[in-house]
Amino acid sequence: MLAAPAPFPVLILGRITLVTVVSFLGLAESSLIAWLLFLMVMTGVQVPVAFWPAPVRFVAQGLPLTHGLQAVRDLLAGSPARGILLNIGLEILVGFGWLFVAIVTFRRLAISGRKDGLRIRRLAGG
Repeated sequence: MLAAPAPFPVLILGRITLVTVVSFLGLAESSLIAWLLFLMVMTGVQVPVAFWPAPVRFVAQGLPLTHGLQAVRDLLAGSPARGILLNIGLEILVGFGWLFVAIVTFRRLAISGRKDGLRIRRLAGG
């Protein structure tokens, strides 16, 4: 009996997952490449966001590049300025959201490092 082929989005997400898992086992450069590939596929650079199922599209709306890329596409297509400005505004909002996450994460790591810095140096062999 022959198995039915998996839908294309499942194949793409499976490949991204595989590359990500393999990259965590390998070099830091591989991990960076895997995340860049993930962003390029999920944000509409390589595959249109509308192609993905609804839950994946929902996640893509919160990733950087998604709205900025749509604004560029709308601009090149001659779309009304209102839609272009809306996408630019959403891209700025997403950017500030990620900036907030980065600041909070950095502060927590800095506080943790100040408390446990000695323990970290022991683990590093220093």
